[in-house]
Amino acid sequence: MFDFSKVIAHYDEQSPVTEQLLIDHLIDVSQMSGDLGGGIGVEKICRLIGLLHDLGKSRDEFQSYIRGRYSGRVDHSSAGAVVLDLVEDRVKVEYSNDDFLKSQRITPGIWKIYKEIIQYPILAHHGLYDIIDNNFDYRTGIRLEGIIGEGKSLPGETQDFFDYLHKEYSKITGSSIYTLYYEGFKEFINMRKKLLKLASSIQGSSNEDKRFQGKALYFYYGALIRLLLSILKEADIYNSSNYYRERRDKVFSRSDLDIIWDEMDREIEILYKTFEKKSNKSPLDVIRNDLANQIFKFSQEHSIGTYKLSMPVGSGKTYASLRYSIANARKFKKNRIFYTTAFLSVLEQNAASIKGVLGEEYVLEHHSNIIEEFEKEGDYEDQDEYQATEYLKESWESPVILTTMVQLSNTMFKDKPSNIRRFCKLINSVIIIDEVQSLPTKAIYNFNLMTNFLVHIMNCNVVHCTATQPNFDNNEALKYPCLYGDESKNYSIITEIPQSKAFDRVEYYSLLGKDLDVVLSTQDLIEHIKSQLTEDNSALIVLNTKQAVSNLYYNLIEDDVIQESGWEVVYLTTNQCPKHRLDIISSMKNILKNLREGVEHRKLICVSTKLVEAGVDIDFDVVYRSLAGIDSIIQCGGRCNREGKKEGKGKLFIIEYGDENLRYLPDISKQRVAAKTALRVLRKDSNKDAKVDIEKALDHYFHKLYSNENIEGRHLEFRIDDKSGTILDLLTTNPIGTDNYWNSKGQRPHFMIKHAFKTAAVNFELIKENTVSVITPYSNEELLEMLYIAIDSSNYHEIKKLLKKLQPYTIAIRRSEEYENYVSKELDGQVFILNPENYNDEVGLVKGELQPLIF
Repeated sequence: MFDFSKVIAHYDEQSPVTEQLLIDHLIDVSQMSGDLGGGIGVEKICRLIGLLHDLGKSRDEFQSYIRGRYSGRVDHSSAGAVVLDLVEDRVKVEYSNDDFLKSQRITPGIWKIYKEIIQYPILAHHGLYDIIDNNFDYRTGIRLEGIIGEGKSLPGETQDFFDYLHKEYSKITGSSIYTLYYEGFKEFINMRKKLLKLASSIQGSSNEDKRFQGKALYFYYGALIRLLLSILKEADIYNSSNYYRERRDKVFSRSDLDIIWDEMDREIEILYKTFEKKSNKSPLDVIRNDLANQIFKFSQEHSIGTYKLSMPVGSGKTYASLRYSIANARKFKKNRIFYTTAFLSVLEQNAASIKGVLGEEYVLEHHSNIIEEFEKEGDYEDQDEYQATEYLKESWESPVILTTMVQLSNTMFKDKPSNIRRFCKLINSVIIIDEVQSLPTKAIYNFNLMTNFLVHIMNCNVVHCTATQPNFDNNEALKYPCLYGDESKNYSIITEIPQSKAFDRVEYYSLLGKDLDVVLSTQDLIEHIKSQLTEDNSALIVLNTKQAVSNLYYNLIEDDVIQESGWEVVYLTTNQCPKHRLDIISSMKNILKNLREGVEHRKLICVSTKLVEAGVDIDFDVVYRSLAGIDSIIQCGGRCNREGKKEGKGKLFIIEYGDENLRYLPDISKQRVAAKTALRVLRKDSNKDAKVDIEKALDHYFHKLYSNENIEGRHLEFRIDDKSGTILDLLTTNPIGTDNYWNSKGQRPHFMIKHAFKTAAVNFELIKENTVSVITPYSNEELLEMLYIAIDSSNYHEIKKLLKKLQPYTIAIRRSEEYENYVSKELDGQVFILNPENYNDEVGLVKGELQPLIF
């Protein structure tokens, strides 16, 4: 009889430990998966999935393949899903399942949904797929039939190995795989009750309301599948890429985190004690401390929920939200803290502030994926690359993660292995989403539903921070609102903000004309700027596209008056790496401070994309904002007379710039329409032609924006095209796929879960740009040299540390046909480094064909 104790899961003749036994791999992954799922009530389900995921590796073909004796592909993911059919049949009999269903008043269809939900992670752990494929076939069924064949049974060696696995598992745990399946079903019943409650929170009893509720339920089923898959991938990749290493990836235990939260709490409280003890406090200092204390008190009272943190610009939001997250994590034993924002510039600045308080050891700043992930088709296992590359990819294990809204959204919806793996790291976390109003409208429904899942299923505490709350809970305009608050119905962290002149620092003016149709040329805008700077010392111009910024910048530096006067003109876009932008902003802050104090007399003009509109601590006399959303205008106002030290109020001018092409920015075009509607309402309410009471326009603007999106079509559901419909469709009931299946087969689908996970993931992009991350050669020669040395010596531990340090030096470049001519490829083509001649210290990226098209 074959010795199953010698069947292997992984083999690498170059590693110190050449083989990993399959039985060890399955039991270890099962254990780790169960530990990850236990905190949210799916421990048994996760143990079962982990135990069966690689069952197909027991096949003779795979054993030959893994040792390099067979060159074909071997499906090793499907066998575990087939076994679930056999396990289910036995469990139904042994556990009197029909009686249990009757006692719980549950229909047999729920038993079917349970099996389909746990089969998918096993089948998809090497790649997402659509359950109804492009040929309108039931892809899961095809995968299963490919293993059992005409004989409708498992290959003999797989069946025998399963019996061996069952025996070993029973020995170790004192339980059986069949018990695990049954106990998992009971977990699913409890989970489903939670999902039903979530879905039923959509108000109304009409047929249309019930349809929304049904779609919401199936969205949550899909989110559960992604979570189970994520847990499996985390356990599988960790075990597979660390089994042979002396220095394994760090996994933080509960006791580790308790110590870390205590240390961080001490550091942040030391900071706030210095604020409290500050002599000669200004009125703004007093308000900041009062607000911070309100926020801290709230952190001690609410473990899970989605909350609004609405604070005026300049009221200390960054440190207050950091204090909130640490205090909440410490009090309620959270696993991680995430700080995320839409703007790289905000992330860069606030990351520096946060690291200044907490240190860098337990803080990860993650803007982009430096390790390139290549698309792999089907059930794929690459033995040569698997261990090293998976070890290097950022897995979000750090206790504190500072990242972008794009990275967070990718983690919730995209298809790359690292995206899926990271999703489970959100379990039991505090998630601060700064400048939440910047979420593109097309993603609102998917974002709201996933936020509800994060909170009520994954035990997260989510905080939406902004001075301009977007009202994601607007029941009148939104079909799928965000569920703010908790059982106590508290949803706003700050109940009352003290009125103060400290927050009344800016006056808003419209240069759009009486009928909101005036468009300024480049020369018109330059003349207006020069006119304002006869009295003021600094001006910030925020435009919607990089091309517009570049055009205005070069016209400004060539203007005779500006040249003769010696004024400084600064250029800011995402063509500069984060460290470069941070250096420029730091230099500007010093100049602006000196201008304000009369030490500096050389006037300053900065032209930028929206990357500076929120959260960046800069203080200009005058700001120009090219028309976009009302929230963007108000946020830009926070860069004007920020400290309130200017004589008189600062001025913000709302403009429409003629040399700005919004062809590739449909969202901003829609924001303009809604903003003009809101400004017309204000004009009717005011006798003044140019001065605008901008705060009054905000609620009307968001209501109009969401209503317009619903009227024009299902754009809030993330529309793809007529063939695919919307991402919300694909992640719920998949009506187009279902109709295609019905028309093709002449019958309704016999399966319950119909999601098009792959198509949805491929099409989910907050910003649609076909880009790749590259490391720029900006003041980092020593780090790059160390990286080259580490790569040459295959020192992956050192490579991983250096890639983390190089995050602030990365930018996204466009995947044009020629982009590879401008980069060097390292680490077998998975790390790209921009050639020095393609980057300079003024504008950053200099090759136009490499620039992403828009921002």
